[in-house]
Amino acid sequence: MNTLPNPVAATAKIPLLSGPRYEFAKALQKKASYFELALLFDPMLVEHLRVRRASGHIDLDDCCPLFKDAKRGRGDMFQLFYSIPREVLEAVVLGTVAYDDAGTIRVAGSGGMSYSLDGCGVYVVGISLEGKQGAFLNGNELVTFVHNLTKYIAGCELWTQVKNNLNMAAPLSRQQQDKIDFILEVENTYGTWDHKAEGNLRFCYKDKSFSRVKHLLRSFRDRAKEAMRLDPTGRTRTIQSPLYVGCSNNLKQRVDAYVPKAGNKSTFAKANDFYALTMSLLKMQGFNPIQRVVCAIRTWKQSQLSLAEMLVGALGNCYVTQDGFNNKKTGQTAEIGAGSVAMAKDLVFVKRHFLKDNVKGSLVDVKARQKAHDQMRTLEPLTRREINREAETIQDGASALCQSAADGMNEMGLLQDKCNNMRELLEWINAKTKQKKEEYELLGILTSKSGVVACSDEESSQT
Repeated sequence: MNTLPNPVAATAKIPLLSGPRYEFAKALQKKASYFELALLFDPMLVEHLRVRRASGHIDLDDCCPLFKDAKRGRGDMFQLFYSIPREVLEAVVLGTVAYDDAGTIRVAGSGGMSYSLDGCGVYVVGISLEGKQGAFLNGNELVTFVHNLTKYIAGCELWTQVKNNLNMAAPLSRQQQDKIDFILEVENTYGTWDHKAEGNLRFCYKDKSFSRVKHLLRSFRDRAKEAMRLDPTGRTRTIQSPLYVGCSNNLKQRVDAYVPKAGNKSTFAKANDFYALTMSLLKMQGFNPIQRVVCAIRTWKQSQLSLAEMLVGALGNCYVTQDGFNNKKTGQTAEIGAGSVAMAKDLVFVKRHFLKDNVKGSLVDVKARQKAHDQMRTLEPLTRREINREAETIQDGASALCQSAADGMNEMGLLQDKCNNMRELLEWINAKTKQKKEEYELLGILTSKSGVVACSDEESSQT
């Protein structure tokens, strides 16, 4: 992983890196085995469910069953996880699918790093910009994008209030008309959309999707905020883009829906609405956005397709309540022909090395852990004896300390008695001193008076 610093930390190129994504990134950078990576599943699934619940707009029934019952499909989930090519896993976790697809991820073959986009499986869509070597927007451009998306949402809110005016003579104010014109321009950037005929918006045509587009705005605001925090100049181009995950029994045909085709009336007709909205806003901003699609998992069982989509969606933070495009529950079902299943099984288990290499690396890790565990068990009796010996020593020391404390208390009692005796003696001495002082004072007074009387008698006799 040449895209991350060591130690792992968010950068202006990859601004969104926290929580389970951060823990996965650390493990991936140190080339952890898939066994060790799988230990991070539970925190990832808990965070995934927490984010979806916190949205307030996605019912619990809309959450995929995998995350409400973690025991369901665990065996298949781990098999699918082990089949993901490491380079693809890194790109999905970091959100760098488009950047890596433009550079390091190569379709499997001679030295290939991913599966080809055919047959049945799970695909991930990222966005790069033409002429930017697979990179996405920089901080300043993200701020502009957020401004335009905010403007689009404001126009949608106005449109829902006055949409009848589109078919009536009642005039709109100049400001209102500017907002309406803006959303019409956005929604006709790729393909065409007749709002009067359709009577609805193209990308936010339902109450649920209209409320969820605000999550898209929030995620882009977070992306812009972090990019500007990490590079206040706003010039560093990010290599992390929002992702969309989907599944299909015909990958080659399905991914064509995400190709931007200027002037084609049906462009993005079968693509995710928020992905299409983002591509349209990028085009209006003066860029030529490019879709980058990578196959993450090739499924080899009928029951795996929906589970694989759920898994990759969680790994890539693909939901609009996180920082992706998915605004509906993952885990849709699709019929897979027997021929496609057989071909995929041959591909995953025989022709491609990803599953084999990941399992082999994990077995080496598990054996090393088992060896360390066995070594620790040989130390257990010795450790127990040492603990008992230490306990006896501590107990003896505690007994001696208690005896010393008792002796000290006795000595303190004797000292207290001596202090009391000295206090009583001092009080007796003070009383005696006071008594003697009073006697001396009285004697002095009597002596003085007797002298005066004697003098008076002598004068009288002389007279």
